[in-house]
This record gives sequence, structure tokens and C-alpha cells, in this order.
Amino acid sequence: MIQMFCDGVLLYDPRSADYIVAEPKCELEVNKTGNLTFRIAPTHPLYGQIQKLKSEITVYQDNERLGAFRVLNVEQDFNNIKTVTCEGELAYLLDSIQRAAEYHDVTVAEYFAIVIANHNADVDSSKQFTVGSVTVTDPNDSLYRIHSYENTWECIEDKLLDRLGGYIRIRMSGNTRLIDYVTSYGNVNPQIIRFGENILDLVREVRGENVATVLVPLGAADEETGEKLTVKSVNDGLDYIEDTEAIQTYGRIVKTVEFDDVTVASNLLTKGYSELAKVSKPTITLTMTAVDLHLVDVNIERIKIGDSIRVLSEPHGLDEYMIVQKLQIDFQHPENSVVTLGAVKQTLDDNVGKSKSEPLDAIIAQQVAMQQSISTVQTTVQECYSEISKTAEEIRTKVSENYLAKSELETIQRDFQTSITQSASEIRMDFTAITNEITNKVAENQQLLQEYIRFKGALIELGKVGNAFTAELSNEKLSFKENGQEIAFISNQALVITNAEIRNRLSLGTAERGWFDFIPRTTGNLSIQWRDPVT
Repeated sequence: MIQMFCDGVLLYDPRSADYIVAEPKCELEVNKTGNLTFRIAPTHPLYGQIQKLKSEITVYQDNERLGAFRVLNVEQDFNNIKTVTCEGELAYLLDSIQRAAEYHDVTVAEYFAIVIANHNADVDSSKQFTVGSVTVTDPNDSLYRIHSYENTWECIEDKLLDRLGGYIRIRMSGNTRLIDYVTSYGNVNPQIIRFGENILDLVREVRGENVATVLVPLGAADEETGEKLTVKSVNDGLDYIEDTEAIQTYGRIVKTVEFDDVTVASNLLTKGYSELAKVSKPTITLTMTAVDLHLVDVNIERIKIGDSIRVLSEPHGLDEYMIVQKLQIDFQHPENSVVTLGAVKQTLDDNVGKSKSEPLDAIIAQQVAMQQSISTVQTTVQECYSEISKTAEEIRTKVSENYLAKSELETIQRDFQTSITQSASEIRMDFTAITNEITNKVAENQQLLQEYIRFKGALIELGKVGNAFTAELSNEKLSFKENGQEIAFISNQALVITNAEIRNRLSLGTAERGWFDFIPRTTGNLSIQWRDPVT
């Protein structure tokens, strides 16, 4: 079950009619900020409390924290429905800069701590991080980095992720927001992504434009001569290194690689060989989308960002572990949620070999017993369900019916929902109709209408979301309001109204005593006419 909190206050809970938002969706991706979107109606208790760039939305799944997101944009439509767009907490690193400075002979952990400390000095406490685990290392354990007023996230991407790899991970420890720089997330998920069961798509891309079989490593420039350091002094007078096996396959392809922070020739040679191992073979990128089987069996561990998951696909020659790169989660329609996995490998031939990882027989046996088949593509679905949930505070009856019809050029989805909520102080009925229409997969129109009848004590209120007018009926009077202000009421045998416009005739009197009729004429005159009583 998904729950959302805005600055610590409940925002979304599917079990409560008062705390419902429309179309909540979340996207998480490794080394990306991620995003969260939803729509909120004026009747929501927190409608007016969501602040751009200030409010933080925290999302939990099964009481486990998925992540936090700050509100980036809020759009309001004609019916006063707000569409809220948020970005992940990693975006806080965009709010600070790394001032001009040089750092020499520091370890990866020391340098990462410096970068985060610089960030914390620029932002308020709600956007600060505490350095947690750092497992990424450099072959020489000595970095040389130059800062030039880039923002902190650009600095981390350029000077750490692009050069050393690894993952930036955010987690909470109590009330402390920790930021890790790790080689892997460390969790091997026992789920299995298997062809014919939960694989939706697989893309295999082979790229060779960056291949080099001969590499010339260049280090830091000499302060006096300006010449860059080479490996000649430790490589038999040669300024290059080569991969003979790759040369036999692809021929001699010479390229340079620069390590501006390396000042020792032996260290430069070590880094050069490490880089040559990466670029001497074409890279194969595997991208796969799949369905989380946790959606059909809660006993199966749910897939989390950064998880390592075994992929089995005999037609594609796959039996290996892949990393969960992205999660796209639809809170209200989990069947639309998608898992994206990816792997990058180097190979001398053009084939994808099977992994040499030893199979986890016990996990496989348990997994096969728990897995259920899942249908991912449907052209016509009609789902009717009735749900009754009872807690100590309220009894809720909810009946809804969904229709989904799909053709080549048009998709129309209608969701009609009626919800009745009863608590100790009120009974409320909400009528909601959500219509989504997509024509030719280009234009998308959406309309959300909501009408309600609220029973509270001896008061009955009638209204419609987006409409300024409401009516309230009590045991003393019938009241009409506009934008919350009373404009007319009937009470104690009297009608009281701020302004009255009478189109035809105003009559004063009774049936027994007779009437005075005030009648406007077409000439612009006003006539007063006596009308005899009814006998």
C-alpha cells in the first residue's frame, strides 16, 4: 500500500476518502533526481498547504520509505484542480555551488566529504546531507580535482560518477538524511525476471565507435615546460600501450586518454591499462522492462531501485544478474507500473554469453512456487469491485466500476466512482467521474468532475467542486452561499436576499385578503394593480 505525506502530514491514503489525490505516479532512477506527479481537488484538507520549492512530499510503500520529493511546479485548471509536479531529494544538490578551488592527494571518501560539506554550507538544514557509506575507490587512492563554480550535482557527475562510476544513494537514519557513494546498492532480489512470465521488452545495443586497441595515456602537465606526463619512462620507451588480442580482431585503433590528476608515471601506466580494458572491446547494452511479481503475490519481495535481479531468457541467451535502473510506479493502477533493468558488458565477439554466476537453486525453487502468471496487454477490460473497510474511526463503502476500451486510433477510459464515508461526526457522499480520452495517441484531454452531499449533524450541504455556490439546509433555515458568503436565506417565514431581480410580477398579499401586483410594462412604466381575493 502506498501512502504520501506532505511535510509530515498525511496527504494520500487509499483507505480514506478525505485523503485521496488523482493520478499519483512516481519515477525513480539510479543517479537521477526522479519525479512525482499527482492532482489534488479543492476539497482535500491540504489543498492550500502545498508550497512550491518548500513543501516536501515523502512516499512510503508498505511502510518502507520510497523517497522524498520537493514540490517544483503547481498548475491550476478551470475547475481549481491542481496538478503538482515534484522532483526527488537529490535535486537539493542543484541548490549549491562548488566555489573555485583545487584539491590534491585526497581519497575518494575525503573528496566526497568535502563536496557535501561545501553543499551544506550553502543551503538550509532541510536540504543538508550527512555523508554515510563510501565504497568507491581510486586505483591510486589519490585524487586531484579542480572546482570552478559548477553546482554540486554537476560536480559529482563530472568528477566522480563519470570518472569512477558508482551510485549516489540517499537513505534515512532516524531524522538524519544520509548520502552514500557506493559501488552497488548491495541487495540481491530473490525475484526472477523470466521470459514468458514477466518480461515486457528487451533491447540489445552493440556500439563500437569508442573502441580503441592502442591507447596513449597522458597525465598532468609539467608546471615549467607544460608537457604532459607519459608512460615512456616505465614502458620501455613507448608512450602507448596495446591490446594484441583486440588488434587481431579490430586492427590498430589509436586514441588518447587524459588523467590530469596523475603525476607519477607508474600510476599513469596502471590507469592506462585499466582504461584500455574498458575501451578495447565493443560495449553491449541490455535494456529490459518487466513487471514486479510483488503486485500479484505480496509474499514475493518487491523490486527496489538498484536491486540486482536474475534474468532468464532462453530465446535471447540470457542467464545473468541485471541492475534495476528505473522504477515507474502508478499508485492507483499498479498494473501499469514498469521495471527497467540494464547491463553493460564488453565482448570480443558479437554474442551475449551466459553468466558464470552460480544459480541459487533454493531461491529458484521457492520463486517458481510463488510466481503467478500475469497478463500485461488487454484491449477490453471491465472490472467491478466492491470493498468495505472498517476502522475504529470510520466505515467506508466503496463501489466502483472501470471501463477501458481500446482501438487502433482511440483510447477512452472512464472511471466512475461513488464513495460514502461515515464517521462519528458526519456522513459524506462523493460522486466522482474521471474521463481520460486519447485520440490518435497525440491529443489528451482530461476532465475531473466532483459533486458532493455532506451530512454534518443537523446540517445538509450540497455543492460541486469548482463551483462557487453551495446550499445548506438546517432545522432553522435554508441558506445560499457564494464563495462561502451567505447571499440569501429563508427562515421564520421570511426570505432575506442581498439583491433580487424579478422578471415578471411581484405580488404582495394573501389569497384571503387580496393582492397588490407590481407589473413592469413594455413601455418602461411600472403598474400597481389590485387583485381580488379568492372566494
